[in-house]
Amino acid sequence: MMIENLRWLLQMVRDIDIDGLSIMPYITALRRQEIDNGGFPMTAGELNYVITTKALEYLHNTELNYQTLNDIIGAFEGAKLEFYERVVRPYEGSAIQRNGDVY
Repeated sequence: MMIENLRWLLQMVRDIDIDGLSIMPYITALRRQEIDNGGFPMTAGELNYVITTKALEYLHNTELNYQTLNDIIGAFEGAKLEFYERVVRPYEGSAIQRNGDVY
């Protein structure tokens, strides 16, 4: 039953289009198609769509089990931490140099 529910969810992400709106909030079917064809995400919602669809593609091409789901969550967490360390932290360090520290 749970596997069938997940298959339904995976298909729903691709198929729902109600008056030009997809299941991803605020992303029109046209923008979704443009992004799916290699277009660049221009909003946080569109970036979320790209990340979500890649995770769903990975899930679709692997076995549905706890390990796979845990691997996906781990990849999200690892990417978040790496992005923070390499992009956010240096940016904040330069902002502290320019504007002063509050600590």
